Amino acid sequence: MYEKIGDCKVEKGKLTFGTLNIAKNQTIPLAILQGKKSGKTCFISGGMHGDEINGPRLVQLLMHSIKPNEVKGTIIFLPLLNKSGFHYEQRTVYEDDLDLNRCFPGSNKSLSYKIAKAVFNKIIKISDFGIDCHDSGKRDVLLPQPRVHIDNKGKCNDGCTLEIGTLLGTKIILQRKGKQGMMAIESFKRLKKPVLTVEIGGGMLIWDDFLKQGVKGIKNILIHNSILSGKVKKTKDQIIIKDEDRFSYDSNLEGLLYKKVKLGQEVHKGKLIAVIHNPINEKTEKIKAKHCGFVFSLKIQDKIKKEETVCSILQNNMCKLHSTKPQRGFKEL
Repeated sequence: MYEKIGDCKVEKGKLTFGTLNIAKNQTIPLAILQGKKSGKTCFISGGMHGDEINGPRLVQLLMHSIKPNEVKGTIIFLPLLNKSGFHYEQRTVYEDDLDLNRCFPGSNKSLSYKIAKAVFNKIIKISDFGIDCHDSGKRDVLLPQPRVHIDNKGKCNDGCTLEIGTLLGTKIILQRKGKQGMMAIESFKRLKKPVLTVEIGGGMLIWDDFLKQGVKGIKNILIHNSILSGKVKKTKDQIIIKDEDRFSYDSNLEGLLYKKVKLGQEVHKGKLIAVIHNPINEKTEKIKAKHCGFVFSLKIQDKIKKEETVCSILQNNMCKLHSTKPQRGFKEL
C-alpha cells in the first residue's frame, strides 16, 4: 500500500487532505479516505471543465457523507481538476485554452497535458476504477445520466462501463463513441481501468435534487465494488440511448427566449416548445415539437443566439396518439 499521494498522507480510518503537484507552482487538490480494512481503490473526480460546477459539488458531497468506518479499501477524491478554468468560468484550461478531457494520458507539453499526465500516472494507475463527474456547462441543463462508451462498430465492450453505469440508477443511460484523449477512453485502452463518466445538471447552477440522486447512485456503485457495505439496488425500466436518438431544436433567430416546456416534461408532436422574439426587428419564431417524448436537455438563459439549441427531446417509447416510434438504437433494459 502507498503511504502518500502527492503531499497527502494516507491514514487508515481517516479522511486526509493535500495536493497533487502538476508543475512549478501548479497543484490540484485531493483528499484520501482509507478504511481500516483493505479493499479496492477508486477515484472520484470533478471539475474537468471549469464551467461545470455540479461535478465538484458532487465530489464534495460524497467526500463528507461517507464515514471512514464505512469504507473497505481507499477512495481518492479529486474535486477540481481544472482550477484556472473554474476561476475564469470557462470549459478549457485557462493557461493553454485546451480541453483537458482530450489530453490524456498526458505529456510534458502545456499545462493541460501535465495535469492529465499527473492524474493518469499518480491516480488512475493505482486505482481499480474511477468515476468522473461532469455537467453540461454554462448554457444548458441535462437530466442525470452516465455516459457509456461504445467502439467504432457500435459495440459495448468491457471498457464501456455499462454495468456500473446502470448502477447509477438514472432513468437514462447514454451510449456514445468516445474521442481520443478522453480520460475514460485512454484509461481503459492503455490500463484496462474502467472510468464511468457521470453527467448531472448544468447552467452554472447547483441542482440539489439531481446531486442527491448522484450521491445515492455513486454509493450504490461503491457497494457493488465492496468499498462500502450494503445491498446493491437496481433500477427498473432504464433506457439506453445513443447520441443520434435525441433530437435537437435550434433557433433561427437571435433574441429573447420564452421557454414553454420544463426539463423532463413529456411532450407530444405539435407541442409549443418555445417562442423567440427579436427586439430589433420584431421578428418572432415559434418552435414546436416534431417528436413525442420528453425534454432531455434545456437551455438555461433566456437570451439565445441564432442556431443555438433550445432543447433536445428524447423519444423514449411509441406514442399511440401520433404513431411515432423510438429511433434505431433505442433499447430498454
